[in-house]
Amino acid sequence: MEKMDEDRQTSSALLLRGAAGLLFGLLALAWPGAAFVTLLLLFGIYALVDAFASASFAVAVQHRDNGATFYFIRAVVGLSAGLLAFFFPTLAVYGFSLVVGAWAISAGTAELVLAARLRREGARPWWLGAAGVLALGCGAALLLAPLTGLTGVVEMGGMIAFLALLSGVASISVATRMHGEHGAAHA
Repeated sequence: MEKMDEDRQTSSALLLRGAAGLLFGLLALAWPGAAFVTLLLLFGIYALVDAFASASFAVAVQHRDNGATFYFIRAVVGLSAGLLAFFFPTLAVYGFSLVVGAWAISAGTAELVLAARLRREGARPWWLGAAGVLALGCGAALLLAPLTGLTGVVEMGGMIAFLALLSGVASISVATRMHGEHGAAHA
């Protein structure tokens, strides 16, 4: 019974994170010329929701998965990025590339750890693997060469939107698979 509750909590957290990623990604693509502050606030909301969902996921799997540590780290980095975007927007404007880069690396690492775990369980989590590799690459690029100026903001907005969309699809895909397995176990 305890495993079923953990699976339900895990799939709910993944579904929440996936929905937030899709919503953020679509909004960021819908407003490509939006003011930087709007993008910063949208990212802040997304990072906070992602942090909450990642922490929930880590709590749900901590007893059976040593990869939960990466989701706790992702939650802390996401919480920090979200709070920075809301309470220190001036600082965040200057360091936004660095903050997003650190977040993307933590998100990519967590996605790859989850993909590896699911692969060991017999799944084919290629969406998660692709999202993880892309996030690591984008995060490294942003840390090594932070984007600045209006052109950089537009480029970064597109990159973040694409990452959020891919991560959202991956999370919803895994949550749907978990929900299907959970439903089949009850049948």
